[in-house]
Amino acid sequence: MRLPSGIRFNFVSLVVGRMLLCITVLCLGLGKSGTVSQTKILSKRPMVTMDFDSERNESTVSTSFFDYQSGDLVARAMRERDPDYTPPRLRLLRAEYKTPGTVLSRPQTVAFVLSPLSKYKNAPHFSVTADGVLFHEGEASIDELCCEKVNGHEYTLQRIIIAVPTEMFERIAKVKKVEFKLTAKSDKYSFKLNDYERKCISALASTIK
Repeated sequence: MRLPSGIRFNFVSLVVGRMLLCITVLCLGLGKSGTVSQTKILSKRPMVTMDFDSERNESTVSTSFFDYQSGDLVARAMRERDPDYTPPRLRLLRAEYKTPGTVLSRPQTVAFVLSPLSKYKNAPHFSVTADGVLFHEGEASIDELCCEKVNGHEYTLQRIIIAVPTEMFERIAKVKKVEFKLTAKSDKYSFKLNDYERKCISALASTIK
C-alpha cells in the first residue's frame, strides 16, 4: 500500500532525524566509555574527531564510517526500515586510537570497532587481508557497554574490537582492497571496506605522525 505523500514525508523526516541524532552521538564520542569533556573536529569529511576524557587525561582520536553527509541518507533510512531488510551481522562503526592528554602522539595500535547483530560468547579470531595478501591476524576482544534501557529492561551493548599495530594500519590505509574475516567457534563472517570507509582510514592515518 502506498502512503500519501504527506505521511511519507513525515515518516522519512522522523527516520532521518533519528539517524542524524545517532550519528551525532557517535561522532561526538558519546556512548563510549569514559567522560568526554572536550571534542575537537580534525576533519569534517570524512569525519575525524578528538574526544578528550578529563578523568583519564587522554584523548580518543576516531573516524566514523557512516557518511552523514551522503546524498543517499534518505534511501538508506527507508531501506533499513523495510521489514524485509536483513541487517549485516557485523557493522563497522569506527576506527580509533588513544593519545595522552590533548596532544597528538603516535599510538602503538589502532582499533576497529564493530557492532554485532547477535552477541558473541567468546572473542572471535580475525584476519586482515589487503590486496590479496594476509596483513595481520589475531584475537579480537569484546567490550561491554552498560546499559541501555528498552521497554523498562536494561541490556548491555557489545562491541568487537580489532586492534592492529599502527604500522599495519598505515599500510592498510594505502591499499585498494581490504577484507576482514572473523571466525568464532561455529560462525564465520567476512566483509570488505568500501570506498568511503577507505577514505575514513586514510583521514585517520593522516593524523598519525
